Amino acid sequence: PPAATPSAAAPVVSDAAERDVLVETRDVVAVFTNRGARLKSWRLKHFLDSSRQPQELIEQKLPTQPLPFTLRVPNDALTATLNGALYAVSGAPSELVTSGPVDLRFEYRDSAGVHAVKEFHLQPSSYLVGFRSTVAEGDRPLNPTVLWGPAIGDVGEVSRYVAKAGGLLYQNGKVARLTPADIAKQPEHDGNFNYAGVEDNYFMTVALGTGPSKVNFQPVSIPPPEGSKEPPRELVAYAIEPAQPDAATRFFV
Repeated sequence: PPAATPSAAAPVVSDAAERDVLVETRDVVAVFTNRGARLKSWRLKHFLDSSRQPQELIEQKLPTQPLPFTLRVPNDALTATLNGALYAVSGAPSELVTSGPVDLRFEYRDSAGVHAVKEFHLQPSSYLVGFRSTVAEGDRPLNPTVLWGPAIGDVGEVSRYVAKAGGLLYQNGKVARLTPADIAKQPEHDGNFNYAGVEDNYFMTVALGTGPSKVNFQPVSIPPPEGSKEPPRELVAYAIEPAQPDAATRFFV
């Protein structure tokens, strides 16, 4: 279906222009965009790709797919506003490579009563991202679903010996690994998960200690470049809906 049109309400708290926020630690180079307060790049400094550059884990070849930390609510127009608005940013590091914790805060408010705050916490040496979102429409708090989009992205090695991306759930001392066929049969899972997300042969991105929540998986096929004989890349997107609003979650990437 066509994308919903964002609300025409006037921004009260926002940014004047779209911009990126760079956070570089000992282990990762992260780039956030104030357009929807989302993560657009996550590169691993100690793992190099075929060009000997830090490995990128965010899928960037399919712009129709959501970026990590995209929010979804039942109202399509409000969903479009939450992800298309320009958020005001505070806490951006002044150092080229940060030597201490980073707490980014993105805030948007408009004349229609929509108010959204997204907070990210990064340590100077870690692959963890702390995340909290608070969304309200007027005096009514909302409980948005957090979308990651296709994961793990941009790892281009294709071989029958390489494990493809699949869903990953851990609870009650048991690990469940979900193939695309498993996901087609049951895309949604309810539970109190120790971690939930996606893994492939080398990497994973998971939400840790989700609390009572719903996790939804979706296979995503990335077509090869035009004229290429390579097969499509088969990835898996995931989304997490916490049982309670304003829930804090840590993500391991």
